[in-house]
Amino acid sequence: EAGRSGSSRVVINATGTLNIQSGATFSANSIQRNGGQINLAGGALRFDSFEGNLVNAAGTLAPGDLLGNGSTAFINGNYTQQQDATLQIDIGGVLPGQSSLVQVAGNAILGGTLDLRLVDEFVPVLGNSFTILQTGLGNIGGRFDRVSGGLPVDGLGLAVTYAPTEVMV
Repeated sequence: EAGRSGSSRVVINATGTLNIQSGATFSANSIQRNGGQINLAGGALRFDSFEGNLVNAAGTLAPGDLLGNGSTAFINGNYTQQQDATLQIDIGGVLPGQSSLVQVAGNAILGGTLDLRLVDEFVPVLGNSFTILQTGLGNIGGRFDRVSGGLPVDGLGLAVTYAPTEVMV
């Protein structure tokens, strides 16, 4: 069972299991999945790099550190987000590193919720765009079922744009 962690490297071997339940946050610089299981059935998962395929069944993938600072999460495999899962993206500016980004080496299959959060008192202006998810060798399939969050300015909102290899806001 995962609680709050600051491990630098976690290895999940063939017989190992990492369970992340509701209310828990698990954070590591690097997670290497060597045939073991990750059950993201609630709570939040944060990392810089992940080796293997990741299925988010009902938890929150939240790139960045525990303070919510924008970061890039690399998934060296495929990413699948199911209907009860959430991708939390922090938007804190237009410069690289100021907003969250998920880079997937393989394919990304999307569903569930995209939760957009403005951080560091940043307010985007008309014309700003933010790449929030990219694939390397694969494609993006599906779309988020729901988008939450937005702008604190009446009449303006954040629109989600889907391309074969990236999702932008």
